Amino acid sequence: MIKNIILLPIITLFLTSCNLNHNLIEIDGKWDLYKNKFIKTEKIENNKPDYNLYLSGSSIDKLQDYEYLYGTVSTEIDVTVGENYTLYTSGFFSSSRIWIDDVLVGQFGEVSDSMKDSTPVIKRALMNFVPKSDKAHIVIEFSNFHFKNKWLFKWMLYGKSEDVIDIYIKSQSKDYFTTGLLLICSVLFILMFLINIKNKYNLYFSLFTLSYGIRSYLIKNTTIQDIIPWVTWAMEFQFNKASELWALTFILLFFTSLYPLEFKTRFSLFFTIISLASSFLAFLPLNIFNKFNILTIMHIEVLIAGTYIISKLVRTVKKRRKYSLLALTSIVLFFLSIVFDIVSNTLFIAFDYYSAQFVFIVVITMFIMIGQKRVESTNFIKDKERINANTRVLFSKFVPITILKKLGNMKLEDRDAGEFIVEPVTMVYIDIRDFTKLSESLTPKENFTMINDFYDIVGNEVVNFGGYIESYGGDGVRAIFECPPDYAVKATLKISDKVASTTGIRIGMSLHFGRVVLGTIGSKNRVQATAVSEVTRVLGYMDSFNSKMGIEILITKSVYALSSLKKEDILTLGDIILKGEDEPITLYQVIPKTYILDPLFKEAFENGVKSIALKNYPKAYGYFSLAANYNNSHILTKYYLKELEIFFKLRCITFNLKV
Repeated sequence: MIKNIILLPIITLFLTSCNLNHNLIEIDGKWDLYKNKFIKTEKIENNKPDYNLYLSGSSIDKLQDYEYLYGTVSTEIDVTVGENYTLYTSGFFSSSRIWIDDVLVGQFGEVSDSMKDSTPVIKRALMNFVPKSDKAHIVIEFSNFHFKNKWLFKWMLYGKSEDVIDIYIKSQSKDYFTTGLLLICSVLFILMFLINIKNKYNLYFSLFTLSYGIRSYLIKNTTIQDIIPWVTWAMEFQFNKASELWALTFILLFFTSLYPLEFKTRFSLFFTIISLASSFLAFLPLNIFNKFNILTIMHIEVLIAGTYIISKLVRTVKKRRKYSLLALTSIVLFFLSIVFDIVSNTLFIAFDYYSAQFVFIVVITMFIMIGQKRVESTNFIKDKERINANTRVLFSKFVPITILKKLGNMKLEDRDAGEFIVEPVTMVYIDIRDFTKLSESLTPKENFTMINDFYDIVGNEVVNFGGYIESYGGDGVRAIFECPPDYAVKATLKISDKVASTTGIRIGMSLHFGRVVLGTIGSKNRVQATAVSEVTRVLGYMDSFNSKMGIEILITKSVYALSSLKKEDILTLGDIILKGEDEPITLYQVIPKTYILDPLFKEAFENGVKSIALKNYPKAYGYFSLAANYNNSHILTKYYLKELEIFFKLRCITFNLKV
């Protein structure tokens, strides 16, 4: 596909070359040249030249001051009497009069008095004639801009009208088509740049394409002078020469953006600045421009810069940069056209016929490169997003990703220690009872299998009820529920059922509600997302109490108050000072539906707790003794009785249960 696209402009070049007719007449061929003589004008006007044709209001001295070469060329061609013939000339980029068989058929280049210092317009003309004999005499008087004894006389084509007009249409269509494509491509590159302004190479190549598109239009057409009458040939020449160096500047910037490792050097910067600065020399007055050989300097500069660009592209090819060979091929073709043109001693830096086509080859090539690069960039972004998504999924298995979401930034690389927010949550701590003793009886593999099965049950149920795992720690799990405490209670009841029915291990679960600091802690080398507050500290003490008393689900008063638990669903344990705490905490035991609790025990135990609250300690002792009779395996009942006995012996005033 890419090869076929590249072949299109090459085929265009070939077809264009086929348009050149064998009757193309050159100045050194069949033409008679009379320098500094206007043969027809002098003959018609009694040897008095009409200089107003060439520069209105100017004298011959003025023409010489501006280095104009004027004169007459004539030829004789074989024709058929009565046939329609057409003379097709590129014009002389100057003032001119054209006679065919002593009939004035064309007169171009008249300049008004207000434009004495301007050069004439460029004209390209079709002139029809019907010969009256088998010979046709063509005479052209001209006054051309003169540079180093070379005339801007381009070409003259003659033949039967249908053949010449066919060539004219093909030539004009080709010029407009290629020039139009260049201008359209420049707009496309601008749009690509606006879509993604980070890709500056789109902007640079758009400006390169635009420079040559406008240049091609001005060289091939004169309609600009119909639109803006004050635009002169000199102004077009100056703009064309400047646009060539602008294009060189933009192509350097383009490759610097595309291949920064090779092109981002001091030499590239030097050539870029010099090319841009030199472009403004083209706007010097023409006599100064010619006097100091500015055009030659520009030619040398273009050749050196072209050699530099090609050498850098060769280096990119050696380093196997993507599409570098394609870029090198197109740029070599482009600069070869420039070299050939300079060697051919034409005034313009690129082919008058082929400049647009050669630039179009470069544009098509670079368009393919940029398109492929854009596809690669899009695929790279998609791959990166997919990798990031996978990383986040993987990351969430190790880090509580919900905490990072709360902090407002999901970019893992942007996480710093010390970021936090404060939120009310229900925290749950779940661990395996007698884990050390249990693990000693198992192999390492059985240990890990047991722990992972336990974690799997806990993790699934926590997520199912709207929570998330904050951390794993050996035989324990810490989970957070931002929803009402009911969800946390339901999750623990579900975990209790599943663990009992599948693994058979004993677990303990502690629940507490309060304000928690969610954030990141750590150092520059390692950051961890976690929860830190009084709630986490209390949970640790509750777990220790839980472990001693053999209670499966333990909750605080704050959880009970915000839940929908009923009195029959819980066992009130009383106000207990946990180890490490100074103030008592009201605790409750949640009774699973699968757990059968003797109602007589429940009533006696809770009456004992109420009696302590009323400071009726003897009565409390009696209730706990009764509760022990109903359930002599209840550890906390025995603990109450033991502590009350010590209290009575010491004859203390106030009783506080410390565990």
